[in-house]
Amino acid sequence: MKRIIPTLLVLLLLTAAGCGNPVRYRLAEDYTLHAPVTVAVLPVEGAVEDREVKEFFRAAAAEKLRELGYDVIDPARVDEVYVRVEDTRLNGMSPKEAASLLGTDAVLHIDITKWRKKLLTPYASLKVGAEFVLYASDGRRLWKARYRTKESDLRLDRQALEFGIIKAYEPRIERIVGSVFVTLPSAQLPEELDKKEEEDGPREFFQWLP
Repeated sequence: MKRIIPTLLVLLLLTAAGCGNPVRYRLAEDYTLHAPVTVAVLPVEGAVEDREVKEFFRAAAAEKLRELGYDVIDPARVDEVYVRVEDTRLNGMSPKEAASLLGTDAVLHIDITKWRKKLLTPYASLKVGAEFVLYASDGRRLWKARYRTKESDLRLDRQALEFGIIKAYEPRIERIVGSVFVTLPSAQLPEELDKKEEEDGPREFFQWLP
């Protein structure tokens, strides 16, 4: 019992310190002058075997893009177009080729860079990392954002511990995607951009920083 208490205290401190890192991103300086309108969210890549995790990332990203005013191609339609191509592997097709094939202004590529689970009662943790890159139809990178976070908990009930941290990942992914897309400007139609520049002058890059 004396040995267990110090171990629990250490794990408790680790849990309290398990906060997510801030979003790291880059936005093209001329983004507001060439902002895309139609966007296709490509199939998600990454070292995650669970297909549902990838699909949830994709769906959450598509929803955020719509909230920002972008015209998002239905992911099901994107997949239908891909299966008509002999080489359907995403890594065998450049962003420029993908945009041309789908007929969009831009394509969004998502890579789950980390999905590390740890479950050892009374401690469980899940480290998640993801990278989002928006490419223009000519292949230029318009926006790139990375985010890593870790969530952990201490419980004596293994089943509750596993469900609370490992299996209930949907709210976690929604928070990650929500934090990342704060760094992407809202969509604007070309006529809106022209009107905005006439009224306020051209926007500077630093004005989009949070």
